[in-house]
Amino acid sequence: LYKLNVFHWHLTDDEGWRLEVKSLPNLTTFGAWRGHGEVVEPQYGGGIGRYGGFYNQDEIREIVLYAAERGIAIVPEIDVPGHCYAAIQSLPGLLGQAVRKREG
Repeated sequence: LYKLNVFHWHLTDDEGWRLEVKSLPNLTTFGAWRGHGEVVEPQYGGGIGRYGGFYNQDEIREIVLYAAERGIAIVPEIDVPGHCYAAIQSLPGLLGQAVRKREG
């Protein structure tokens, strides 16, 4: 009735890619982290250090098993193209020819 047995899991946002994809390692090498000098800059200041992280595939399996044992449904959210800043910063080739650099 109150959906207390549903885990809506945000695995992507503009500010970070949280899901390990072994065939696309740059998503987590670059897109899972924020900070000064990182490809994804910190939000609202964010402090001086690097921060962020991601779930590796073993951790995801463990969470899925944990939820299943307790009758919790997982609704994963991979919000693309809406929240894909981290993905684009990690894999700029995703944009292809669709985006041209401004001159001047």
